[in-house]
Amino acid sequence: MACTCGMVYLSIIILAQLSPIASCASGDDSPIPPILAENLSLNGTVFEDLNADGFLADGEPGLPGQIVRLLQDHAEVSSAATDELGNYRFDLLPPGRYEIAVDRIPEWNQTAPGGGSYQVTLEDKPAYRLDFGSYRGSATFAASVQDFPLMHLSLDEMDEFVRDYESAPQAYLSPEVGAKLAAAPTGGHFDLFRYLTYTPAERHQGSCGNCWIWTGTGILEIDNARQNAILDRLSIQFMNSFLYNGANNTPCRSANCNWACCGGSAKKFCDFYNAQRKEVPWSNANAHWQDGARKCASGTTSVPASTISVGTNYPLASITSATIPTQKISRSKAIANIKNVLNQGKGIWFTYYLPNQAAWNNFNNFWRSQPESAVWQPDLSCGARYDDKNGASGHAVLCLGYDDSDPQNRYWIILNSWGAPSNRPSGIFRMSMDMNYDCVYPSEHGNYMAFYWTAFDVKYTIRPDAPSSPHGPVSGYVGDNLRYSTRATHPDREDIKYTFSWGDGTTTETGFASSGGIGSALHRWSTAGDYYIYAKATDSSGRVSDWSAPTKVAIRNAIPSKPSTPSVTQPVFRNVNKRVYTSSFDPKHSSIRYTFDWGDGTGTTTGYFASGKWAYADHVWRQTGTYPVMVFATNSKGTTSQWSNIKYVTVFNKRTLDASEPLSDANSVPRVPDISV
Repeated sequence: MACTCGMVYLSIIILAQLSPIASCASGDDSPIPPILAENLSLNGTVFEDLNADGFLADGEPGLPGQIVRLLQDHAEVSSAATDELGNYRFDLLPPGRYEIAVDRIPEWNQTAPGGGSYQVTLEDKPAYRLDFGSYRGSATFAASVQDFPLMHLSLDEMDEFVRDYESAPQAYLSPEVGAKLAAAPTGGHFDLFRYLTYTPAERHQGSCGNCWIWTGTGILEIDNARQNAILDRLSIQFMNSFLYNGANNTPCRSANCNWACCGGSAKKFCDFYNAQRKEVPWSNANAHWQDGARKCASGTTSVPASTISVGTNYPLASITSATIPTQKISRSKAIANIKNVLNQGKGIWFTYYLPNQAAWNNFNNFWRSQPESAVWQPDLSCGARYDDKNGASGHAVLCLGYDDSDPQNRYWIILNSWGAPSNRPSGIFRMSMDMNYDCVYPSEHGNYMAFYWTAFDVKYTIRPDAPSSPHGPVSGYVGDNLRYSTRATHPDREDIKYTFSWGDGTTTETGFASSGGIGSALHRWSTAGDYYIYAKATDSSGRVSDWSAPTKVAIRNAIPSKPSTPSVTQPVFRNVNKRVYTSSFDPKHSSIRYTFDWGDGTGTTTGYFASGKWAYADHVWRQTGTYPVMVFATNSKGTTSQWSNIKYVTVFNKRTLDASEPLSDANSVPRVPDISV
């Protein structure tokens, strides 16, 4: 379901129109689209969620006999009952988008998935751990056991965070937006929820301290919608699993410091995506969030990177972080700068640090017990010593908007990643706009600022549009040289070349043509069958389009038609030569020879005749009687037809027939049959 964070907005999920077997990764490594194969699977566990956290953990029992349903386009296509361990599985599935749901258990509350069902795109990998959790307790119990994961940084790590923040370029502040805001006579409301789709209960870190990934990914989702008109939820698990292969890199100053669940910065987030250069949808196989039961101390992901399907993705050119000026300037100027970035259509990464456990207890109680309409004052601990041995920690959240329609109660709209407890159904909180933006905490390493506001400059790869479906024959014969053409355009009018995938494991690449120009290629198939032809475009910079929609071609063996029933003039006498006629058509107009079976234990093979033309052979029967005569055709490639129908020929001893008996075909050549192509 889409969320509007307590306000009346409707978010509609618009998925990119990607072929379920296509790759849209940038570069030359996009795979040849496979011939449609039914070899994928889905599996998971229905379990009792003893701690109501929404994640399957050790010691939580599976629930046998639960009915899991598999749907496509809202229609059920299969169902399965869980085994004695609560496991289920659907096998031999073709690529496509699926929904998986479980029948609710009466008087139980479902905790996973938060949206009630899974949406999964199967492409090139099976999907695992599509788990359904339920518990018997109340919503109050679920809230009481909720973890509040934070980023616990040492003073050295805080120093590095501050250096990265201060060395980043300043965020762009639009003069046009600034003038528009300055001209506004009164305050009002603004938010970016129209660019974001999420399920509040599933926007839940669990025990993992990767709030920074949730925040940065939310910014990417907003930019993908604003720049590319693609409103789609992006994978958190992708970065959790791929960052340092889902574990620590070495050397590391402190235990687990590079493991995603131990925290991170905007710079680390940007470095990761600048290396990957793609965004992965949440609905890809194994890309849904699964590390919620992991902690910083776990040290590694539960989802190997190799299991996550990344074939369907949104190519990314670059991403850089930029500091929004809010420190050591007036409050009104700090507010104006934040508003300026928001009104450019950009989400804001807001990191706040609280100096000790008492300060965090205050915020946690606010989150747990206050409604979403309450406003949090974040600067109550300004001046307190930053005590990294007593709970001093940081948290990254996504600032999506503001409301200053009431001058006495102005606030920022903040999206958290701690799920959706009953008092916060949209997963948000409000933070006072009238805060101390220069709040500091003294420490052994000097003063630390409490609040950090960051914007991202996100650039998406400009690449060729997907080509048109290859145009050409829809049928042909083995060995035929068939021509297919396609065309594509480039947003920057760069020259492009085309790659055709023929469905038989081979490809053909054309030369470069201008944007919008036609590319064509010839291909011959060596084996009969049905083949799917795709095309993709590559620009002069090496950027690759999506694969086109397929064109199906049926390739058949060229076989001569069944010959006409042998025809002979009557009467037929023994020891008298008689000419027998037939004809066949070859679909490739190859010449044809004929093999006659005369029914008397002998046969004759002719020389070659033109396809469709009358052919003949002579024969002398030595004995009277009735003989079954038939014939088959062989073309110049050696391919043979089936036998003709049988012509029964009666052979007489001598010319003793009554002269008055009509002989309709005596002394005449039979009419050439009408043989159509």
